[in-house]
Order: sequence, then C-alpha cells, then structure tokens
Amino acid sequence: PVAVRVSAAKPAQLTGLADSAVQMTVTVGASDGPVLAVPVAAVFTSADGQAKVRVLRPDGSADPVPVTLGLAASGYVEVKLGAGATLAEGDRVVVQG
Repeated sequence: PVAVRVSAAKPAQLTGLADSAVQMTVTVGASDGPVLAVPVAAVFTSADGQAKVRVLRPDGSADPVPVTLGLAASGYVEVKLGAGATLAEGDRVVVQG
C-alpha cells in the first residue's frame, strides 16, 4: 500500500473516501505517436556498453543492431535506431530466454 494525498476542486466529491482502498493508474511517460518496440528479453548489452537487438535475416543469420532504449511497458521496450541501423516493423528479433 502507498499513502496518497488527494485534493479536489470540489472537496464534497471526496466525502466518504477517507481511508478507503482505491485503485489508480499513474501515467509516467507517453510517446507522441507510434513507436518501434521489441520484447525486453530481446535487448542485450554488448561489451562496449551499447544496447542491441539481434535481427533475424532471411538467410537465418542474426545481425546485432545498435538501439537506444525508450519507454517500456508490458514486457516491451521502445527502440530508437541510429544512422544506418536496419530494423523495421515486422522484422523478427532473437529473444533471450
């Protein structure tokens, strides 16, 4: 449990809520629109400290692609690509398990 102090423009709306159990959602971040996201388990850190994902290619090889991590939720993390990086919607990535 977490103690929260609530105020309202109309305090009468809070009548009867003292010491009540409530459920609330707190949004701590949001993107401006659609983003590219991968499972968190697909991200690894290379020896140089760079976050990367391995992208499966049609020939069965898996190429490491450097990414910058963004917001994360529900087991997925937003990835932002640097210049020349090749990862697109629909690509398959290797998930470490």
